[in-house]
Amino acid sequence: MSKKKNCLELLRRAYPELNLQKINVITQYDGNIGLESKNFRLDVWAQDDEGRIYDIEMQTTNKQNACSITLRG
Repeated sequence: MSKKKNCLELLRRAYPELNLQKINVITQYDGNIGLESKNFRLDVWAQDDEGRIYDIEMQTTNKQNACSITLRG
Protein backbone atom coordinates (compact mmCIF):
# COMPACT_ATOMS: atom_id res chain seq x y z
CA MET A 1 0.00 0.00 0.00
CA SER A 2 3.03 2.24 -0.15
CA LYS A 3 2.22 3.18 -3.74
CA LYS A 4 -0.14 6.14 -3.93
CA LYS A 5 -1.65 4.89 -7.19
CA ASN A 6 -2.63 1.54 -5.63
CA CYS A 7 -4.15 3.23 -2.60
CA LEU A 8 -6.20 5.59 -4.76
CA GLU A 9 -7.48 2.69 -6.87
CA LEU A 10 -8.49 0.73 -3.74
CA LEU A 11 -10.42 3.72 -2.37
CA ARG A 12 -12.06 4.35 -5.75
CA ARG A 13 -13.33 0.77 -5.84
CA ALA A 14 -14.52 0.91 -2.23
CA TYR A 15 -16.20 4.32 -2.62
CA PRO A 16 -17.08 4.81 -6.32
CA GLU A 17 -19.70 7.42 -5.44
CA LEU A 18 -17.02 9.81 -4.11
CA ASN A 19 -15.30 10.18 -7.52
CA LEU A 20 -11.87 10.46 -5.87
CA GLN A 21 -9.23 12.16 -8.01
CA LYS A 22 -6.32 12.86 -5.67
CA ILE A 23 -5.14 11.69 -2.25
CA ASN A 24 -2.21 12.22 0.09
CA VAL A 25 -0.87 9.03 1.67
CA ILE A 26 1.17 8.40 4.80
CA THR A 27 2.18 4.81 5.62
CA GLN A 28 2.76 3.70 9.20
CA TYR A 29 1.17 6.90 10.56
CA ASP A 30 1.91 7.32 14.28
CA GLY A 31 -0.62 9.34 16.22
CA ASN A 32 -1.44 10.51 19.71
CA ILE A 33 -4.69 12.24 20.63
CA GLY A 34 -3.79 13.47 24.09
CA LEU A 35 -1.46 13.31 27.05
CA GLU A 36 -3.37 10.53 28.79
CA SER A 37 -4.11 8.57 25.62
CA LYS A 38 -2.08 5.73 24.21
CA ASN A 39 -0.23 6.19 20.96
CA PHE A 40 -1.60 4.44 17.91
CA ARG A 41 -0.28 3.42 14.52
CA LEU A 42 -2.29 3.30 11.31
CA ASP A 43 -1.11 1.10 8.44
CA VAL A 44 -2.17 3.65 5.83
CA TRP A 45 -3.59 7.13 6.43
CA ALA A 46 -4.99 8.88 3.37
CA GLN A 47 -6.71 12.22 2.86
CA ASP A 48 -8.57 13.24 -0.28
CA ASP A 49 -8.86 16.68 -1.86
CA GLU A 50 -12.17 17.25 -0.01
CA GLY A 51 -10.44 16.77 3.37
CA ARG A 52 -11.96 13.34 4.10
CA ILE A 53 -9.61 11.01 5.97
CA TYR A 54 -9.32 7.26 5.35
CA ASP A 55 -7.69 4.73 7.66
CA ILE A 56 -6.77 1.55 5.78
CA GLU A 57 -5.74 -1.35 8.01
CA MET A 58 -4.31 -4.55 6.57
CA GLN A 59 -4.84 -7.87 8.34
CA THR A 60 -3.47 -11.20 7.22
CA THR A 61 -4.21 -14.65 8.52
CA ASN A 62 -2.83 -18.12 7.97
CA LYS A 63 -6.30 -19.45 7.15
CA GLN A 64 -6.06 -20.29 3.45
CA ASN A 65 -3.61 -17.38 3.05
CA ALA A 66 -6.54 -14.96 2.99
CA CYS A 67 -6.07 -11.22 3.31
CA SER A 68 -8.74 -8.96 4.78
CA ILE A 69 -8.89 -5.19 4.31
CA THR A 70 -10.97 -2.94 6.56
CA LEU A 71 -11.87 0.49 5.24
CA ARG A 72 -13.16 3.30 7.39
CA GLY A 73 -13.90 6.52 5.64
